[in-house]
Amino acid sequence: MAYEIGKQGVPLSFRYGGAVITGESLAAHMQAVSQTQEGDDHTEVWRHSDGCLELTIHSKAYPNHNAWEYTAYFKNIGNAPSALLTDVFAADMRFPATECRGAWLKGILGDHEHQYKPYALKPMGVQFESLRGRSTHIWFPYFNLECGGNNGGWMLAIGWPGTWRASFTTGFDGAVHYRAESCLDLDTQLLPGETVRTALVSFLRYDLGTGDTARGLTLADAACTAWRKWMVDCNQPTKTPIVLSCFNGDTGRPNSDGSISEDSTTWQASFQKIQDEKLRADYRWIDAGWYYGPTGQYLDGLSHENEWWRTGSLTLDKTKYPGNSLRECTDYMRTLGTKTLMWFEPERICAIDPQALEDNFGLKREWLLPTGNWDSYIANLGDPTCYDWTLSHILQIMDENGIDLYREDFNCDPAPAWRFGDIKREAATGLPSAGVTENLQLQGHLRLWDDILAYCARMGKSTFVDSCASGGGRNDLESMRRGIPLLRSDADRTTIALRLSMSSAFNQWIPIHGTGNGETAGQLDTPHVLDLYEARASYLTVYAHGFAYQDSALPYDIIRQSIDEWEQVSPWFDKDFYPLTDWHTPMQTDAWTAWLYFDPARENGVLQLFRQEKSPNEVQTLRLRGLDPGATYRLRDIDNLCPAETISGASLMQGYSFTMANPRSARIVFVERINE
Repeated sequence: MAYEIGKQGVPLSFRYGGAVITGESLAAHMQAVSQTQEGDDHTEVWRHSDGCLELTIHSKAYPNHNAWEYTAYFKNIGNAPSALLTDVFAADMRFPATECRGAWLKGILGDHEHQYKPYALKPMGVQFESLRGRSTHIWFPYFNLECGGNNGGWMLAIGWPGTWRASFTTGFDGAVHYRAESCLDLDTQLLPGETVRTALVSFLRYDLGTGDTARGLTLADAACTAWRKWMVDCNQPTKTPIVLSCFNGDTGRPNSDGSISEDSTTWQASFQKIQDEKLRADYRWIDAGWYYGPTGQYLDGLSHENEWWRTGSLTLDKTKYPGNSLRECTDYMRTLGTKTLMWFEPERICAIDPQALEDNFGLKREWLLPTGNWDSYIANLGDPTCYDWTLSHILQIMDENGIDLYREDFNCDPAPAWRFGDIKREAATGLPSAGVTENLQLQGHLRLWDDILAYCARMGKSTFVDSCASGGGRNDLESMRRGIPLLRSDADRTTIALRLSMSSAFNQWIPIHGTGNGETAGQLDTPHVLDLYEARASYLTVYAHGFAYQDSALPYDIIRQSIDEWEQVSPWFDKDFYPLTDWHTPMQTDAWTAWLYFDPARENGVLQLFRQEKSPNEVQTLRLRGLDPGATYRLRDIDNLCPAETISGASLMQGYSFTMANPRSARIVFVERINE
């Protein structure tokens, strides 16, 4: 393609002091101060003649993946407020008409009401606008500009865990204009020493080679393969498959949500049963409810349905976990191979009387930004003193209690609180302040994750975050650099039809992720029995089980079989991914769903097939992709219900018929090249 990534300047644009400045016109408006190159990392520093504005651009090339990225930082290095900084576009560029005729814009929508629904649109006046403050609820800041034929395409991402906007417009000349904006409508004068930044902006170019065509790959396959490989190799902080175990449904007590019913006495029987039944559990999951409420009260699931909601103290409830009891639990489990992850929610503060948090725990009222709900606030991590208090409390909990993995949730939309912070700043300084609170808050949030992970690295703990925000609310690229979504959506705890729908779509963009077993797992006090259909629909990099382990009717043979099967197929979860059936909606239950994970280096893979509850078809013909048409492959069913078959790659690619006699059935078939 004509636009060469990293070779034509940074496609940034902004307005400063009334002048529009672009990446190409930097030298006309600002003076180059320094440029440094360390391997594939590049840093350039520019200064404005007013003596205030300093622009630093960090960029990085990934030559093995044909990818490139950058982030821009604006700092006031002067002694007085800067000129007005506004109209900041992290990306503002055109893809040439000669290569964009017939282009399509493809991707998926966000979590919540869209539930990762795919789309394919002509890039003509398309705009996505995330306004509420959690980056991947509603919309999804990853895009595939598929240019078609020999022109390949571009994978694009906006890495920012807050508000963002992306637009694609096709001009009269046929060129596609792409604009990406983070921290929406930033319009401010910077105070001395203040720094704001853009999103992390990434570009990955992909093509469809002759070898790809011979293996039956489409341009969409080439995009998915290139993107997943870059995500696994260069972005997501772990690819190790893990099994989680939740005890919150096994306490014998009402459990409104999270781990509200758990305490120092409830875990032993559950964990002992897991050991007795020889179940794998890499991590025990302690969810919400382990902390004091804002007034120092014990959080009891009996007295208030949502008491776990009362966050802010970041202090272990010694009524539930007296003395050193939690540390004794985590140490004991670790000796038997099970680490502990714990749920935190440091940003959302829920208190009827926020003064109680200051009086009892030291969280000052001045750090809290109201959301507009009478008892809900955002802790302003852009305030250094609030940041220090928050980090110290989290690390103290993890250190004193032997917590191995930090899980973070975020259960409200912060945009109204950020607007309040901007108004407060403007009143105090007399300066335009739109967007500053969000920018500083989220810089603090990303720094919080970095500091927690640095602590974990020093202490030999898990060096990734479990990223959650009411399920799938923070899966942007900056967040995925530090964390993985152990639970990709809260809605994914409802039906298997939805789970299959999500896997078909989400897997193409975020390779390393997980879900929670149980069609009724959203009602944690409701009995539920696992079967193989549900289990096989849940085989992802992160596999979770959470049951009433002491229930004598629990099908432990099925649970053991599911973990054994998951271990067999898990080596392929970070490999190439090919959806083999059309995407179906979360409500559709009358179709087949199938996909293939395939490792081109080893020429083998695993095929997963699902005949849904109301599907009338016993037979489904599938065209496998990614194979060598001249090679011979063995198909081996994990259930050994039929003899292994030896079939040519060409035949499998032309179409092969698979059979499942019963609805609500699932098959796992290993595809292995035979070396002749």
